[in-house]
Amino acid sequence: MTDNNNIDKAGNGSARYPEWIVWLKKFVSVSAIFWIMLWFSINTGPWVLRSRPEDMVEWLHWLRTLFPLLVIFSPVIILTSGQSRRQLPGNVRLWLLYGLTGLLACILSPEPLDAAYWAIAYLAPIAAMKLYLHEKDMMNEIVNLNILNMVILTVFLCVLIFFSFDALYVEGRAGITGYGIEGRMPLIAQMPMSRSSGMARFAAVPGILSFIYLWFGSSWTRFLWIIPLFFFAWIVVIMQSRGAIIGFGFVLAFEMLFLGGRKRILALILLILFGLILMSDALPGQLFEEIADFLKRGQSNEELRSMTGRTRAWGLGWSEILNAPLIGRGFQADRYLIAEHVHNAYLYALLTSGFTGATAYVCGLLWTWILFFRAIRRISEREQKHKIFLIQAGGILAFFTVRGVTEGAGAMFSVDFMIMLPVITYLGILDQEYGIIQKVKLRW
Repeated sequence: MTDNNNIDKAGNGSARYPEWIVWLKKFVSVSAIFWIMLWFSINTGPWVLRSRPEDMVEWLHWLRTLFPLLVIFSPVIILTSGQSRRQLPGNVRLWLLYGLTGLLACILSPEPLDAAYWAIAYLAPIAAMKLYLHEKDMMNEIVNLNILNMVILTVFLCVLIFFSFDALYVEGRAGITGYGIEGRMPLIAQMPMSRSSGMARFAAVPGILSFIYLWFGSSWTRFLWIIPLFFFAWIVVIMQSRGAIIGFGFVLAFEMLFLGGRKRILALILLILFGLILMSDALPGQLFEEIADFLKRGQSNEELRSMTGRTRAWGLGWSEILNAPLIGRGFQADRYLIAEHVHNAYLYALLTSGFTGATAYVCGLLWTWILFFRAIRRISEREQKHKIFLIQAGGILAFFTVRGVTEGAGAMFSVDFMIMLPVITYLGILDQEYGIIQKVKLRW
């Protein structure tokens, strides 16, 4: 809890500065720069460090591969790591334990140095976030970090769309599609900028945020939020990533449960009407066939049953888990042991850190869900700003929890982890400090 003096500082300490200056100072701080560096180090890997750069672009690519090492071994991180009076929430500490267990397991990895790089890359965002939360008012700081995350995510999406606009969609077997976009996008330092599932994931998160603002804004702002909602939903759909499409649809229905009052009733009525339309003859049967063909992406029924080879990868991964059940074989063990991505966050966690670390990872996620439902039960209609942010956090958490069934969401260093970490930390801090949320004015 925070004492009254700290509450006053949180609420009024920056009153002598214009609001935009407060935001600018926070978003150009050392901790924010570290966080942005980690975003720029995504979609690279230790193999880059073994290459010899030949031009400026390749040198920049080589440098951004070093960013996780530069962050975690920064004197700023090291000197401040033990000075904070506030500890990370328990759910985050469990994920930290998972990462440390995976770091220890690197000694058992077929590629110990590469595995150690990925372990450091996983731990670096936790260190950078702890530095970001070094201030006394952790609630405001974690909200600011989540906002910074959404700004970065949206900017990245816009950049991807700009560079891939000509290749964004083509005429596929089932109509317009963006599937396979990584084969059509321009390469940067011999690497594709994004896969279809990556583009869909980038678009799904701001789509989730837009959906909630659509319900809680004023009349004219609601109309404005329809535009980004449909745009981001369009990106998710044309990318033809089944996991993203199913996850996005599930989250929108999930969020409707927490709208409250008349909004919830209206949302449920619309959902029921939509279901009745689907079950009736109002829509032509050919439409359903076209939707099915679109989702199949030209694949056979056998490929669908195997989830595009995922079930085979799961079986191979489980066999390797049994060979090192205690602490696993380190980060990226699936690539080194079965020569492919295991496509499941929970199996990935078991391969990385065995039952020891994976138990911490799963318990941290379950604990976060408990915190979310506890906060939803406690929060009142009068605390609308907190409620909006809380529902959005729950929606993002739900999307990546569902995505974890078919991808490594949260269990490895990736865009998913960079988005999830501040969200689960927010829910942990909110639970710790719920008693003061009516007293502290958040700057967001």
